[in-house]
Amino acid sequence: MDIPKEAQQAYTFWILAIVAGMAETIFFVIDSLLKNATSIQGLVMGILIRGIIYTIFIFVTIQMRKRKNWARITLAIGLGIVGTLTLIIDPISWLMEGHAISEAFVGLNVWSILFTLSRIIHIICVFAALFWMFRPNANQYFRAAKYTSVNN
Repeated sequence: MDIPKEAQQAYTFWILAIVAGMAETIFFVIDSLLKNATSIQGLVMGILIRGIIYTIFIFVTIQMRKRKNWARITLAIGLGIVGTLTLIIDPISWLMEGHAISEAFVGLNVWSILFTLSRIIHIICVFAALFWMFRPNANQYFRAAKYTSVNN
C-alpha cells in the first residue's frame, strides 16, 4: 500500500515542526549570547539535550512514515502533548504571574522575534501533523499495516 496523502502530510509537518524547533534553539542561543543571559555551559547542555531529542524524533517520524503505529502514538504523545506543553507552559506561567502582554514586546531584537516566529510555526506544524496523522485514510493506512504484519 502506497503512503496516503494524509500520512505524507503528517510526515511533512512533523519534519517541519522539528526543523522549526531546531531554528528556535539557534535563535535562542544567539539571543542569549548577545544578551549574556545564560552561561555557556547551560547553553551547551541545552543544545546537547535538544539535539538528542530532535534526533530521536526524526527517527520516530521516519518510522511513522513506514507505517509503524507505535511511532504514530509516540509522536502524538511525545510531541503532540508533552512537547506542546513544554512550548506553552512558560508563556502561560508568565501571564499568570500578572505580566501584561505588552511587556513581552520590551527588549525585542531580531533574534527574539525570529525565535517567537519559529515557535509559532513549530506549534502550528505540530497541530497540522496531528490533524493529518489521524485522518480516516491515515488511520486505515496504519490499521492495514497491523493486519499485514499479523498475517505475514
